[in-house]
Amino acid sequence: MAVSKKLTSEKLSADIFGAELECWRIILAPKHAERLARPQKLMEQIFVCEHGKVELDLDGVPYQLAAGDTLHFRAKTLFGLRNLADTETSYIHGGRFPHNLPHDTGSDDSR
Repeated sequence: MAVSKKLTSEKLSADIFGAELECWRIILAPKHAERLARPQKLMEQIFVCEHGKVELDLDGVPYQLAAGDTLHFRAKTLFGLRNLADTETSYIHGGRFPHNLPHDTGSDDSR
């Protein structure tokens, strides 16, 4: 599913009625940045960088993940994300989400 021309997402988990956990693959175009139009308060989450290098802005603090890196936290607010690589970057984002896509974005390539 395309969220924008430079960010796509694919739901990896099944749609199970009442399930609290979801898992998504997020793919970012080279050097692309997204600022969330509405920052999202996230409950327990796990990010796993598959390839490339991604920077996540959580509670105003940048976290950089390279291929094979993971980040696990209890509750933070996601403000944005950025592909730091010259190639496409993908990561897995799993956890508990509100009942919409994990990235409701307003594109921002100026970063």
